[in-house]
Amino acid sequence: LTPLTGSFTMVLIWQFFRGFFSGPGEACEVGNVAEGGPKEKNGLAMGFHHAGFPWGTALGGVMVPALLSIVGMEHWRYAYVIFPVLGAIVWILFWKWSNQKNYEAFQKETLDAGMTLPIQEETVKAGDGAKKGNVWRALKNPNIFVIAIVCGICNFAYIAFTFWMTPYLTFCAGYSATAASGLSVVYAITGGLGQIFWGSFADKFGAKRTLIINCIWLVIGFYLMQYINISIVALVGLQLFLGCCSNAVYPIMYKFVADSSDEGSVVVGNGIMTTLMFFGAAIATSLIGVLIELGGGWNEMSGYMTGVYVMAGSMIVALLLVIFFTRETTGPKFKKDFSLVSLKSCNLE
Repeated sequence: LTPLTGSFTMVLIWQFFRGFFSGPGEACEVGNVAEGGPKEKNGLAMGFHHAGFPWGTALGGVMVPALLSIVGMEHWRYAYVIFPVLGAIVWILFWKWSNQKNYEAFQKETLDAGMTLPIQEETVKAGDGAKKGNVWRALKNPNIFVIAIVCGICNFAYIAFTFWMTPYLTFCAGYSATAASGLSVVYAITGGLGQIFWGSFADKFGAKRTLIINCIWLVIGFYLMQYINISIVALVGLQLFLGCCSNAVYPIMYKFVADSSDEGSVVVGNGIMTTLMFFGAAIATSLIGVLIELGGGWNEMSGYMTGVYVMAGSMIVALLLVIFFTRETTGPKFKKDFSLVSLKSCNLE
């Protein structure tokens, strides 16, 4: 509504309220997925769920410019009508589907298949909530708190990359602003598929092993981003390579939390993780902007290259934290992986 968005400050205020509820919303979404699927398949389930993030981002990036091309830039507020309508439809469908009858059917199918329930039947029937002190226990759990730090680092690199890409293509690679905007979301193609593949891989071979592979992949992927200006083939190919793991780390980290949390406390662990995830995003654009400025400004390569090295370096830090301060949650290396922390501290004993 025009009277409520008549100034930049008002838009920021509405953005604040949106973020205040969208952050907890993600923690609850993922918790619902984790507690709505067998433990043996929670990586795959959360991979499917989180595939919606890059694909939804890409869809929004197409829908908004398409709408504005029809109604004109002066009617930019119309773009904000799309998402509440879509959200309302999805919420109504979810509200009708997510009920006790369907959850009991899921429990029966899980047990009939010989798999493990995320919450035991007696706990569900009793309607008991999480046990007292679960927040403190989650904060002391390396597989939750250290993974939350890793998540903040991963999201820092991810958001830094999405901010870095368009100006780099525009000011240094010679693409028009429109072309740069469209070409900067190519990674979303493999970003969604990668989450489904790596989520399933984590169920079979372990979350820690999978996250280590992903971190090494991203160190290489971010480092190679400096070469996307060579040709359109390099631009597309290197983005697709990065996308294989750029989004996959999130469902894997959510699997860490789901496997290591107290029964019925997955959302608490998710909340801790998403808090640090958004903190990483909050500092990413500011830091990359400063690096570009220190490197000579938008038209100079130096600052962009420093940004690439910071992204790759941050993933090396994430890799070391995963290796030394987390424990494998499933797979052939469960209870056999190298770590400086105990299984008991990770609620896996």
